[in-house]
Amino acid sequence: MIPQDFKKSFFAALLASSLGLSALASAEAPEPYPLEYWALRDAIASVSLSPEGDKLALMKIPSRDGDPIIEIYDTSDISKDPFRVGADPMEIIGYDWVSNEVIAFVARQAVREKIDDFNRGVFEYRFALLNLETEKIKTFDQEESADVVNLLPYDDDHVIVAYENYDAGGPGARIRDAFRARAYWKYNVKKGTRRLLIRGTLSMGAITFDAQGNPRIGGGFDVKNGYYTWYYRGEGESGWEEIIRVHEEDWEFQSIAGIDEENPGHLYVYAHNGKDTRGLWSFNAETKEFVEPVYHRNDVDVGGMAYHSNTWANSGIETGVVWYKDKRHVEYWDSEEEAIHRQLEGVIPHAYNIAFHRSRDGATILIRNSGPRDPGTYYLLKDGKLDVVGTRQTLIESEKLADVRYITYESRDGRMIPGYITVPHGDPPYPLVVMPHGGPFVQEVVS
Repeated sequence: MIPQDFKKSFFAALLASSLGLSALASAEAPEPYPLEYWALRDAIASVSLSPEGDKLALMKIPSRDGDPIIEIYDTSDISKDPFRVGADPMEIIGYDWVSNEVIAFVARQAVREKIDDFNRGVFEYRFALLNLETEKIKTFDQEESADVVNLLPYDDDHVIVAYENYDAGGPGARIRDAFRARAYWKYNVKKGTRRLLIRGTLSMGAITFDAQGNPRIGGGFDVKNGYYTWYYRGEGESGWEEIIRVHEEDWEFQSIAGIDEENPGHLYVYAHNGKDTRGLWSFNAETKEFVEPVYHRNDVDVGGMAYHSNTWANSGIETGVVWYKDKRHVEYWDSEEEAIHRQLEGVIPHAYNIAFHRSRDGATILIRNSGPRDPGTYYLLKDGKLDVVGTRQTLIESEKLADVRYITYESRDGRMIPGYITVPHGDPPYPLVVMPHGGPFVQEVVS
């Protein structure tokens, strides 16, 4: 739940900030930023809360040429010096909270001058567990990159990690862009041990687990016949059953979005089903039939699903549908999630694309905003107090950036084409920079 004094403290804090911003916005047109400013790496990234909300972690670039490090802050006072950990001579490329006291991270190091195999690059990787109580790190030797694919939010002792399985080849095995063959391991984060769950193949390589760690959805590619295939395993079942088979040139069915937790045996899927735009559908995995459209628009594709902001207490729970046009929109079917989102949009400076995540008790909220006037700012709301955690680009000021307008224009064949236009500050004439996109099925969005 949102703290009772949310509106008083939160709105008051932002009111003072907004008044200051209004004065700055009336200043004369600023000088353009040097080109190299736009090429800088993010100063901070991957900001996240611990499950209990008492700690906050982020990845930070400590110097212009430095490698990222992880910093962990006390959320009761983020002005205190954080605990820091690096991986020199390796580079940390990502991390996850796997329990309130353990962080998993992946680091890489350049070790070769040429590519040895398909998409293996010049790097070797290490997967590691950082215990914040002991301040010790347990590393695991592994050449391939690792991804934490399931945090098992109801199990503080374990997490599921996937590795690229480059030995699962065979004819056509390089068609891994759709369904990479992966090996799935279950790690005991307290003991620092692991065991193999499933070693995928190209025909069945991408596997989705539920919040309890049970494999439920599998996907692969039939190289011989050119078909994408999806498999389903019901709750408590041990065998896989093929439920969908789609030729690689067929665009009617797109992909499985997830399990409908409110409707046993049903899945959410993205599909056209005879329509020009992609919608979200309910699919009965037992009868292998589409049931009904959940959400569809005639103007744009469904862009994805929104999930509950409290992933530790409501893992995998869908709360709405995402679509993009002038900006990112969410059609919520969870009224509490929508209420939080709308309140944040009303008070965050230059609110445009807001994402928020909550601690297990729901009382601590981490907020991220990004958009044309905000290169990416993180906020922490705790005990009715709003703090700015930091921004991804410290040299770029919001007041010197310009708004982006959504436009449409008519093509030669009469079709209306959407686009975005940014008019810089100052007097015309302006330089023209055109950014065409790929396609025709690619949709560019402002984030």
